Amino acid sequence: MTKESILRLTGFRLVGEEKQQRAFGMIAGYPVLAMASRRGLQLVFSATNAPDRKEFRAIRDAFKNDETLGKHVIATKDEAGILTIAISGKDEAEMRRLYEQTKLRLTETVQGMENFAPPTACHICHQEGGDTLAQMDGTLTIVYRSCLQSLKQEQAERIENSKANGSGVIQGILGGLIGGVVGAAPAFIALHFMEYFVFLLFALIPLGAYFGWKLLGGKLTRITTVFVIIYSLFLSFAVEVIDTHLILAELYAEFGMAGQIRFMDTVRYYFTPEVFMEYFARNVLMAMGAAIVGIFIAWGLITKTDKGALAQTESTLNEAVPIERV
Repeated sequence: MTKESILRLTGFRLVGEEKQQRAFGMIAGYPVLAMASRRGLQLVFSATNAPDRKEFRAIRDAFKNDETLGKHVIATKDEAGILTIAISGKDEAEMRRLYEQTKLRLTETVQGMENFAPPTACHICHQEGGDTLAQMDGTLTIVYRSCLQSLKQEQAERIENSKANGSGVIQGILGGLIGGVVGAAPAFIALHFMEYFVFLLFALIPLGAYFGWKLLGGKLTRITTVFVIIYSLFLSFAVEVIDTHLILAELYAEFGMAGQIRFMDTVRYYFTPEVFMEYFARNVLMAMGAAIVGIFIAWGLITKTDKGALAQTESTLNEAVPIERV
């Protein structure tokens, strides 16, 4: 059996190509995402709420106690409460029989369930009804096609307005500068006043820069990514240098030489290879390593730009299928 032949026996609409191929359809009023593998067929159900313990046990036992399905059909529920039914058979004819019997047994079992109920409202406008099945946020759901089209149009208009109003780089940089300093404050406080090097606190620096950029109205572009990377590495290094300078200043003061060390003197120590390697390398590398962790997290947020959202909506709209109610 091929994956395509397994999917076709459901009678659902096929979407995607090759490795990403799957099928959208409905069983007993529930949107169902069908996926095929060498082991058989997986049916992922969408509902208003996850089945509670009693409801899930009833679904699981309905297959388990069925002489035909017992060894071939398994119902599972993940941490998010999403119900998945796996069907395995030796050939296409057996798979078809098992699938039809699974639909019949499930339909009988779920009738009247209060928590595990089929969705009845559009995922976008939240109005009752819907005429289309679409995969949004990783879940197959009911929508109105007109709502999907409106969402696409709104995102396209937002991109055009961004171009017309400028990229917001100046506002973004100003916000990023402030946000980065705010993000660096906890690491500096822990390092200097509590004398603790807390690795993860340095990861807050790029997140602070990102949120500062965004809060002051900066548009998320490639410039945002470049800024956050460079500024975060600079600030993580600066926190170490400032802390060292303050420590040296205190030591000089204790020996009656207050004001004898300048900030640039401390900076030169960091750029003297033998001094850097002996005294500063470990902490600087750890600080920058933590900043890089934060950069990766921020990068995931930055890449969710308006263009990315539009591309995702276009893909969703292209794969959406009309609801065929039976």
